Amino acid sequence: MSTILKEYIDNVAKIAKHIDVTASVSPSGMIECITISDDYEHGFVNIYEHGDKNPFNFDHMRPGQDDDDELSEFGIGMKAAAVAAGNLFMVYTKVSGAFHWVVCNFEEMEREPDVNKSYNPKHKIIDVEEYRANHPSSNGSTIVLSELHPSLQEITSQSQIQEKFSETISDAYSNYIQNGLIIRVNGVA
Repeated sequence: MSTILKEYIDNVAKIAKHIDVTASVSPSGMIECITISDDYEHGFVNIYEHGDKNPFNFDHMRPGQDDDDELSEFGIGMKAAAVAAGNLFMVYTKVSGAFHWVVCNFEEMEREPDVNKSYNPKHKIIDVEEYRANHPSSNGSTIVLSELHPSLQEITSQSQIQEKFSETISDAYSNYIQNGLIIRVNGVA
């Protein structure tokens, strides 16, 4: 789970001021949902692009892959991590004043007979109320991973996941945190 978590934080660690990670654990000890929210002003800026230029297309390769200062190298990690984590991947983002909802239901995408269509998620413009109901700040994006694969999880508790995620974040992003980035796990920095 730690590697998957880092795929989402890598994308915004250098450009956001705040990142909030929330994980909910069921009474049986399984992680039900992981949510990562940021306040990056521009959101997913290439959301209007088509085909492999769109960051949600599974054939997407991002510019900057040869830049050694970039944490996010190729542009496929976010989607690969989502597929590895679970069956449902949703994003709420604000781009150029418009609010967007993107969803990848991997079971539905797998059943899509047209290979080109199967590479593309569902995307729709939403209203500000829906955006604010799913995102904690006035700008940025929220990623929701749910219907998580049980095979990736050990039985855990809310306090154990808090400790594990906090440790992962501290180890991977201490330089960014020292430079002012605030990352909270379940509300704790």
